[in-house]
Amino acid sequence: GAQMPPAPSVEATSLQMERAWMAGEGHAAPAVVPAAEGAHTATVLFLHGLGGTGADWEGMCRAMRLPWVKFVLPTAARSPVALWNGTTAPSWFHLSAGALKG
Repeated sequence: GAQMPPAPSVEATSLQMERAWMAGEGHAAPAVVPAAEGAHTATVLFLHGLGGTGADWEGMCRAMRLPWVKFVLPTAARSPVALWNGTTAPSWFHLSAGALKG
């Protein structure tokens, strides 16, 4: 197969993705589960796992029945994931097999 380019540092990739996020690039609008009733007194920002989406968790947030809590469920931008041989998937940061070694 094709060789993956060297992985950038986690810090560089995170900064690049943060800039893209702030510019509105490469990601869908977050799913939001609004507070259902009464006073909105808490907000939870929930980040999905590798390959998932915010919308995947919407049902779980509703099932918890916390009417005073608003859940914000963003979806990461899709990017090649070295850990998955370059497969494109929603990912908050760059992952490689080397990053998992202690």
